[in-house]
Order: sequence, then structure tokens, then C-alpha cells
Amino acid sequence: MLSNHLNFPSRPDPYATAHAQAALIGERLSQEKLVANAVERAATRARNPFEWGGASLGKGHTGVALLQLALARHAEAAERVADAAIATGGVSSEEWLARAQAQLHSAVGSTHTHPLTNTSVLLGSSGLALAVEDFQQTDDRYATSASRLWQQVAEQVRDHPWPVRESGYAATDYDVVYGAAGVLVALLSAPEALSGHRDAVDILVSYLLKVVGPSDGEDLACRIPPELFPLPEYREQYPFGYYNTGLSHGIPGVLSALSAAYRAGYDGPGVRSALRRLADRLLEWSTPDRLGPDWPAGVPLTEAGTPNPVESVPTRTAWCYGTPGVVVALLQAGAALADADLRSTAITAHRAAMARVRAVPESVSSPTICHGVAGLLCVAAFVEEQTGDAAARDDVRWLTERLLTHCDSAQPLIVRDEESTGNFVDDPSFLTGAAGVGLSLLSARGGRQTWWNGLMLHG
Repeated sequence: MLSNHLNFPSRPDPYATAHAQAALIGERLSQEKLVANAVERAATRARNPFEWGGASLGKGHTGVALLQLALARHAEAAERVADAAIATGGVSSEEWLARAQAQLHSAVGSTHTHPLTNTSVLLGSSGLALAVEDFQQTDDRYATSASRLWQQVAEQVRDHPWPVRESGYAATDYDVVYGAAGVLVALLSAPEALSGHRDAVDILVSYLLKVVGPSDGEDLACRIPPELFPLPEYREQYPFGYYNTGLSHGIPGVLSALSAAYRAGYDGPGVRSALRRLADRLLEWSTPDRLGPDWPAGVPLTEAGTPNPVESVPTRTAWCYGTPGVVVALLQAGAALADADLRSTAITAHRAAMARVRAVPESVSSPTICHGVAGLLCVAAFVEEQTGDAAARDDVRWLTERLLTHCDSAQPLIVRDEESTGNFVDDPSFLTGAAGVGLSLLSARGGRQTWWNGLMLHG
């Protein structure tokens, strides 16, 4: 039987309702059998391979642990000040923390039989290290485990054969989700005193500079040739290759990661010029409409190998692909380069993206972080935090209300991911599922973003 026993605030405050829905998601994700049954059904319905379990942030118990840890902190704050607006249901902070620890221990325990052999944020050791680091902020008994994981990440970075390719790169070589950019941002969150930390960051920064290419090059080196396409159907749209312009797998993620490194003091030769080149290319490749700046998912190459933005086609408005992700990158670069024009362009682009979504709300039909409303909510909160833009503050409220329309207590995990057009599945995970939606709902009230939000928004 589905549990609906949590005590929801009665006043019409979307943020209080958001916190209550996050608590209900956390409650459902605590029910092992319910989650297992939902995942089993999802696996039969999903049109793309469906995975769940283990230690990864992207597809394992780590994401659930983070949601329940956040609920413990919110419950503790509510208990301290007796504020119903930040209450997280009828579960105490101690109980939420116990549930979070059980999820994390399950995740870490699974590494004994299924070790995380790569460094990626979504499926590898750096995502787990970030989670354990977050736990040790609450309980210093996790400090030894966090240090051990960060050392493992640093060693994996050192030992990994980061490919340098003449014809171009695969997105997974350098991207945020699987590649060097995400690992770099993760390591920037680790204590600098850890053994091997500086060397690992230097390796990743140097590698991303190679991905950008030499400053005297005509174009960026990170073009994706047909032989390295992630899916064969890309050949129809990009017969001669392309530049990926999505935050999750493309140039904006590299720009954001290098911007974060530059601001953290990794300002060696070539970093600043790489930031300038990446930002300038993104500005050149904008395909504006009547509402303002817009960006495609990718810029095709001509037969001669030069970028041809005129042939770009519009894409979704999301964190993973489209203008919101580029907004994040331009804001990060603007801060790193102290460039007010980049900041202004980012704000204008964000307003244009939100105007498109408000005009056709159903155009964003999934609730998740990756390609749904939760991701837009994270971006709007980031824009508000970075700029103080009043319009972004209004967007945060509107998107919170919009995300709440996706919450349905009749569904096993409260929310369902649209994993492909028109196909909704129950997904417990962080980036494409209920755990990430719950975390987004908890952060909707404003204030400084949590580390996981900083990771997905890069620094």
C-alpha cells in the first residue's frame, strides 16, 4: 500500500508544499519493495536501457541517500525554529538521517562486489566521493571514508589514459556527466590538502585545454567526428561531424568546469584564453528568435570541417541541452573573466528561455533534472543567486508550482520521468528520477545552493 501519511502544511505556500512533496518522495524511496517493484515495471516499459542499483550517483542508492540527508537537515531546521513552512512531514530529523545512512551504507557496500572503476560523476567514484563528503559535514565519522574515496579518484585520474585525438573527441572524453569536466568540478569540491589532489586537478585542467585546442587554432579541437558519434542516427543530422553545445555533454560544460578551476586559482598558461575562446564560440553560435538568444543541441560541420551554425536546428529548453545550460556556462565564464557583457547576455538568454517555456508549458513535460522542470528550477535558482535578477526570482516560484503539478501521490514514486517522448516510467534516480526531483523541491525556497546543485551547475 502506498504511504500518504505525512503531514502536509495547509497554508497555500508553494515552497511549503514543495518541501512536503519532497518528504513524500523520500518516504516512498525508503520502501525497498515498492522501489524494486517500480523499477521492475519501468525496465519493461523503458525504450532505453534502464538501470538501477549499486553505488553510483546517477543510477544507484547514492542519490536517494542525498535526498534523505537533505530531508534530515530540513527537518532539523524545522524542529529548531518550529517553522511549519520548512517542515518535512511527520518524520524526525534523526529518522531521516538513519534512513540516509542506510542508503549510503548500501551504496558503499555494493562497491565490494561491483567496484566503481571509472572516475565519472554520474556512474563513477567522484559522484560517490561527493556524497560521502557531504555526509561527513554532518558526521565526522565519515571523514576517513571521504578521504579514502577522494584519494581513489585522484589515483584514477592519474592512471587514466585520457585520449588525445587528432580527428576530434567523443563527448564522453570531456563532458560533465561521464568525462573530465565533471570530475574536475567534483575534485574542486574536495579538500585541497588531500594527497594527490593538486596533481589530479592539474591533469584534468591540462586535458581540457587540449580538448579546447591551441589558441592559434582556427576552431575548437572538441569537434565530434562521425566515427565517435554516441548514436548512429546522428549521421543524418551531422554527416560531417558536429560540435556539441549542450551543458551535459558539450562545450558549455567544459567552459563551466574551466571557469570554476580558474576561479579556484588554477590559472596557469592558456586557461584564461581558453575561457575566452569557448565563450566567444558560444556567442557566435547562438540562433536567436524573436524572444532573444537561443542555442541548438549541436552545430554541424561542413564537408570542409568548419562549423555551420546556420544549419543548426532548435532543441529542447532544458538543463542538459538548450539555452538554460548555456546560460549557466556564460554566467560562470562571466564571473571568471569579470566580463559584465557575458553576465548580461546570460540574463537576457535566461529570460528568453523562460518566456518560451511560459508560452508553451507543456513543451517541458518531464519533471526531472536532466531534461525537465526540476532542471529549469535549478537553473532559475542559480541565476537568481548569481545575479539577484527579480525575473529569475519569479521564475523560481512559477517553476516550483509547475513542478508540483507533476507530483501525484497515486504514483509509486510520486513523479515519473518521460524517458522518451510520451513514455513515462518510475525512476528512483538522481539525474533522471525522483531523488533529483525531491532535492530540487527542497532547494526551491532560495538561498545558497547545495553542493549537488553546484555540481550540476558547475562550481
